[in-house]
Amino acid sequence: MDTPQNRNFFKLAFILLEIVTEQLRNVFKQEWDKQHPNNPWEDDNNSLQYFIQILKNGGTWKNNKSKVPKSGNRNDWDPTALFFMLLYSGALNLPAVLKQHIDKLRQIRNEYFGHPSTASLSDAKFQAVYKDIEVCMDGLNCSARLKKEMDDIRTGVMKIPEDYMRNIEAEMKKVVAEMRTVVALQADNNKLLTKLHFLQKLILFFLVPLCALVCFSFVSSFMQSTMSSRESVRTNCVNMDIPVTRIGNSFGTYFPESLKPNYYVGHDREIDTAVSLLANGTYQIVTITGPPAIGKTATAITIAQELVKWHSFKVAFVDFEQLNVTSNQIEKDIFQEILFSLGTGFVPGTDVDPKQEFQTQMRTMKLNQTLLIFDGIETILDSKSKSKFYEVTKQCLSNNIKLIATSRKDFNIIGMSIHQIKLEPLSEPLSAEALHKMCPGLNEELVLEISKKTGGVPLLLELIGHLLQEAFYEE
Repeated sequence: MDTPQNRNFFKLAFILLEIVTEQLRNVFKQEWDKQHPNNPWEDDNNSLQYFIQILKNGGTWKNNKSKVPKSGNRNDWDPTALFFMLLYSGALNLPAVLKQHIDKLRQIRNEYFGHPSTASLSDAKFQAVYKDIEVCMDGLNCSARLKKEMDDIRTGVMKIPEDYMRNIEAEMKKVVAEMRTVVALQADNNKLLTKLHFLQKLILFFLVPLCALVCFSFVSSFMQSTMSSRESVRTNCVNMDIPVTRIGNSFGTYFPESLKPNYYVGHDREIDTAVSLLANGTYQIVTITGPPAIGKTATAITIAQELVKWHSFKVAFVDFEQLNVTSNQIEKDIFQEILFSLGTGFVPGTDVDPKQEFQTQMRTMKLNQTLLIFDGIETILDSKSKSKFYEVTKQCLSNNIKLIATSRKDFNIIGMSIHQIKLEPLSEPLSAEALHKMCPGLNEELVLEISKKTGGVPLLLELIGHLLQEAFYEE
């Protein structure tokens, strides 16, 4: 239906999706070349790969890889890709005024073309939105040519091609169909929520307190089970006289399977920061401290997994809670744990001195990015063996080995710069977000109540999530 209101809508669509998009492509090129003069943007795959490397070095690739355009040619980028590249990728440090204008254009685009209900716009509304766009384009140093094109579209001097209007109408119909599908799914989802609601009292008044009580014993049993498995591997290898040439995953890294977080709750910002600092060498040592069940071990292992995956690190996991920290040979035991976890071929219980073997392995470690996870070091920090632990740590750091240490208490090494991560309970919004991820469709009121009752303890949230999944989602 061709009405003045329809024509206003299509004018705005052409201005935003064609003219504004062209200006945003220009802004990206100008700012990129200014901030990366040695690698100007060439609209090819090489430029795109350089951009991806910046994300990896900054530790943000994991969260953003699905948003990166498939092509390095800016002409292939739609507004969604441009807003990500300019505002959210972190590859550009834009002046505040540019960010403000670009974000305003993003808001306008989302309001009128993200979820449009009708292809109609009154004259007054069109003029008001056009004025906002004009201010933003002036702030982005828009060229005279693009300004004239905008004005010609506004006044009707430049006619919008009929094919373009038909394409917009087709996209509108798709969006409306998708919205109807969402409404239908929501109706089905309401039935699911009704079934889930009966679990509310059970969870709030029985399961949550029960999980809080068993939380610490749950962690303890996991740790004991893990170490029993490790001892079994060691014993079998020694008895059969088979050298341990590789333990763990395809990277030659040993992670206790029971400690490997299948689902990680919260602390993503801390993880990204630690990955970046350890990968680029800003810090050699990261400490993760906090109360029990707050996620110290899971955070350390998740950081290690990212370093293995994206930066080819080799990792060893040493559980200090399983070591006899009062032993006279604690230093030897620590080296033995490191060698075994790295899959160096060292077999505990043989005549080989682990300290000498560790010093021999240093040459190899210097050639590879190596990370040690010292888990639960509060046990040795409170013992007479603390000085020996510091000696081992300094020897590792002097050979360019990176270190993550988890502890319930803070510690420092004189002369060493340490990046400290102090884990706190998750906020209620983060707790709710975690529950939504584990249990999609869960009643909002129920989610908020669980978030309050659990006090933001990640392990407790994960236990509740698994109980809900077993009780309903997997039936």
